[in-house]
Amino acid sequence: MVIGVEPWAPTTVSRLTNLLRRRRVSVAHAAETFHLEAEEALATIDVSDLIDNETSTTGEDSLLLALKADAALREIDDALERIATGTYGYCEICQSRIPLKRLRALPTARVCLDCRLIRG
Repeated sequence: MVIGVEPWAPTTVSRLTNLLRRRRVSVAHAAETFHLEAEEALATIDVSDLIDNETSTTGEDSLLLALKADAALREIDDALERIATGTYGYCEICQSRIPLKRLRALPTARVCLDCRLIRG
């Protein structure tokens, strides 16, 4: 828990935890699909085609989507870890609470909107 800031209500944390877990299941399924599609498509492509071709292939697109899904999974897992350690929902820069509205829209948020706008 962040020192000097009231803890989140257990029901709020429970709802956000459930939101993150549901999102994780959905993203994990998508990641698995993208990985399989990338493997299938890239298995039929010659490596030289990837180097010489200026446009992306289906396999490359699937691989990019798989990598993005993997990154999203890591963000979700990090958020679940912050819940477990009591630091979830607090800005990592200014230590203030991240507004609930922001957490509902972006449950993996690590910083409040003010700090995000200042730091970029």
